[in-house]
Amino acid sequence: MPTGASPVPTADPSLRSEYRKYLVDENAGTYSEVETVPVPYSAIVSNVQDLGGPLLVNSGQALTFAEYDVQRQVVARFGYALEGPIEDDFAYRVLKYGFGGFWFAED
Repeated sequence: MPTGASPVPTADPSLRSEYRKYLVDENAGTYSEVETVPVPYSAIVSNVQDLGGPLLVNSGQALTFAEYDVQRQVVARFGYALEGPIEDDFAYRVLKYGFGGFWFAED
């Protein structure tokens, strides 16, 4: 476990992290929180990808990733486990990409 990371086990479903989105006005030097979404707890190795409405959320310590729709309801959640000691058992980042224009022709 990295120094300073939470040693709290993530099997407790009451533990939560939050995705927070802010609107920043660089000219005024201000910001405001525009959205908060509770997600499974993870003190390290987590990320959120904004898919232009839906969100993809990786909670590395919880060993899950999920896609949320625009109403922030879970569309699908996937669990995973790797081999080795628990301190090595997580995904650093999860990203979603389409194959349009890459392997297949756009329709």
